[in-house]
Amino acid sequence: MRNFGKWYLAIVLIAITLVSWVLIDTKLIWHPADYQTVALLPSVLAPVLEATNSAQALLTKAELEKNLTAQAYLVIDLESQAILLQKNTEQRLPPASTTKLMTALTVLDQYDLNEVVKVSSAAVLENNGGGLFPDEKLTVRDLLVSLLISSANDSAFALAEHHPGGQAEFIRLMNQQAKNLRLYDTFFGNPAGYDEPINLTTARDLWLLSWAAFQEPMLLEWLSLENAIIYDVEKSTRHFLFTTNELLGHDSRILAGKTGTTKLAHEVLVSLADHQGHLLLLVVMGSADRYADTQIMLNWLTNNLSWESF
Repeated sequence: MRNFGKWYLAIVLIAITLVSWVLIDTKLIWHPADYQTVALLPSVLAPVLEATNSAQALLTKAELEKNLTAQAYLVIDLESQAILLQKNTEQRLPPASTTKLMTALTVLDQYDLNEVVKVSSAAVLENNGGGLFPDEKLTVRDLLVSLLISSANDSAFALAEHHPGGQAEFIRLMNQQAKNLRLYDTFFGNPAGYDEPINLTTARDLWLLSWAAFQEPMLLEWLSLENAIIYDVEKSTRHFLFTTNELLGHDSRILAGKTGTTKLAHEVLVSLADHQGHLLLLVVMGSADRYADTQIMLNWLTNNLSWESF
């Protein structure tokens, strides 16, 4: 049943791609009240949309912003392309491991999923994440699974080093992909998202990158998984993978997403969410609590926004 849901979502996303710039018979209705009641969730495991006396607040849109820790954010309805919430969408900020979405797109463009990658000692010893071993051989497909579920840095560098032109050429291709996607304020300096002065993007660019990744059915499925197991090509070693995204499995509105965390980036999160039957894409950057920020915005929209067909 879960697999059916994933493929159904992929079909929906592909269909939306075909009509995303076409006039649709739906309009957004903002509730007229100046104040709405919204539940502020103190942690990711708090019950969704359940307000208590201590967790209840009356928020206008301006007051909502004061309750969010993110330096920049953007929420877009994918069907209408309407911007529902935004702040500092053009400010260049470190993307952290959301960089791996571009790494994955570049891999799909450059490699066959069944290609075998020999993991270098440098990829393992200089990076953390997936628990790979030097000289271990895995398919491109399994390295992608590790990259997107457990945000494995060793997998990111193993995939980049696998390119015939080397890691530098792979990064050049990542930046070419950014240009192709019209990510005008984005530049990548490495395939994992480590802090570098040049490794920057914006909330606006990150939503475009995320949307491109979510439109790839395989990437979408992997970004929706809470865990997985991969094997080396000889089936002698297995790796248990667990998602870095704490909202998956704890908030039923969250369908898929990618996390990022570094010292300079703080907490970053992109999420694909179901809001009253509409697909929303949420970007949170420079946050002190990406999960609370994401849930607070979704809760606020639930209380302040509805769709009306005509």
